[in-house]
Amino acid sequence: MTVDIVGSTSTLVSEKIEEAGLSAPSGIAGVMLAGLLSDTLNLTSPTTTDRDKVAAERLSRWAFVRGSTLEKETRESYGAKVLSASGGLSTRDPQDVVTGDMKIYTAGTTNFAIAQVEVSSLNEVTDHVPALMDALDYLRKTKNVDFAMLMVTDVVRGSSRLLFSNAPALLDELPYQPLPDNTRMAEGVVSRKKQLLPVVLGLLEI
Repeated sequence: MTVDIVGSTSTLVSEKIEEAGLSAPSGIAGVMLAGLLSDTLNLTSPTTTDRDKVAAERLSRWAFVRGSTLEKETRESYGAKVLSASGGLSTRDPQDVVTGDMKIYTAGTTNFAIAQVEVSSLNEVTDHVPALMDALDYLRKTKNVDFAMLMVTDVVRGSSRLLFSNAPALLDELPYQPLPDNTRMAEGVVSRKKQLLPVVLGLLEI
């Protein structure tokens, strides 16, 4: 087992392949590169490491070889396509949205949940706010947490929209633009662990 601090498992796998003196076939390298670019938001996420960037270059060399189906791609163009392929909210059940990537945290005596979903555009969020709020309320009650949040992340633009269920008054101090529908726009925020969570914990621990 390998445990290491990188932004994507694809990075570790590509390193092992190269260490063995081998290279991955174009098709496999393309799949691995897609996973890496998705995990790191095309190398823009705060969780991206220098090793991820080196791995992206390595996998690009293997994937975009002459004669392959990806030969006309670049890392930038391929990454844009990978991110744009993120599923929309219209095709997903709201309960699946709020439970698909959800983590529970504790700050003192407060337990809370933050879920995250990736979309290719935040323009579609508004029509789904009521259904997502209902799903978030249900999540909060079934998980027996004090409050719950949903982070809808635009992987192309690099920003997020935040939805809340039973948010405490302390979260009124979040440094993100309030919107009329009781959501907030978090410009430039894409990482739950590195960007949103520290701000939330900072307010709860005051």
